[in-house]
Amino acid sequence: MRNSETYYCVLAVLVNKKEELLLIKRTDNGCWGFVEGGILFGEKPENAMRREIKEEVGLDVDSITSLSPVSWTYNDGEKREHIVAMIYLCSVVSIKLKLNPAEVADYCWIGYNETGILKDTLTKRSERFCYGFEEVMRTYQSFKGNLVNSDNRVLT
Repeated sequence: MRNSETYYCVLAVLVNKKEELLLIKRTDNGCWGFVEGGILFGEKPENAMRREIKEEVGLDVDSITSLSPVSWTYNDGEKREHIVAMIYLCSVVSIKLKLNPAEVADYCWIGYNETGILKDTLTKRSERFCYGFEEVMRTYQSFKGNLVNSDNRVLT
């Protein structure tokens, strides 16, 4: 019997016109994180990402950029998982979400610099970010850092 497994998935850092990030509260475990999901057999990762975004929050992606993949481990005592996530930065024009209640309990749009405040709020409510959140945010920040020009202005 195997007690550990590697899970490959796609994960979306969805950004609106105000450069706010979409965070969702998952119904399966109650934690806050990003739209993510598995890749179907024979499916290209980018297509899987577009499908997951449509399925979970009902949005169409305006543009999609592949970021560096990240990985983390999860151990709940009985089972260990190694998650390998292909990260996509996805911009959306419409922010009118159509949540899939089977997968998403709640959502918020939040600025990158506000995630620390949200973390404190979640802790007070006995909630948390999903595993891998910090790794994804570091990857996103690294990518954003590469978009700064010589005048220290962020290029969009």
